[in-house]
Amino acid sequence: MATKRTGKNRYPQLPPAPEDYPTFPDKSSW
Repeated sequence: MATKRTGKNRYPQLPPAPEDYPTFPDKSSW
């Protein structure tokens, strides 16, 4: 998937998640 910066499609610019945080969206670990 090519990320286009032309406007915000669905998600805003998210900061890098910490290592202890599960991968977004990781429903298997929930």
